[in-house]
Amino acid sequence: MASRVAQTTATMASKFSGALADLALMSKPAVQTYGGLLAKELAPPSPGQWPQIKEGLSGLIRSTQQMKFLDITVKEALQGALVGTEVFCWFYVGKFAPKFFFVFIINTVILTI
Repeated sequence: MASRVAQTTATMASKFSGALADLALMSKPAVQTYGGLLAKELAPPSPGQWPQIKEGLSGLIRSTQQMKFLDITVKEALQGALVGTEVFCWFYVGKFAPKFFFVFIINTVILTI
């Protein structure tokens, strides 16, 4: 009985290591692509991009002054509201959740002692 368990365990371990090697081999191109995009997207703007940023912001101000936001569809307004809500929630979670959990953990530890 013990030899059968050992044999089964050895077989499963060899299959698992083979599957893990295959997974690493298959995911390598995706990881390289993701790493390249990550480095590109998270890099700060270069000095050459500042005129484009300034132009985009001035266009946003101009369209707000001309009240072009009244001409968007309900779908676009809903999408914008959802994106704004998501950004607000990320800021809220990042700002207040750690404080809440820290106070909760401290109070829990102190009350249980």
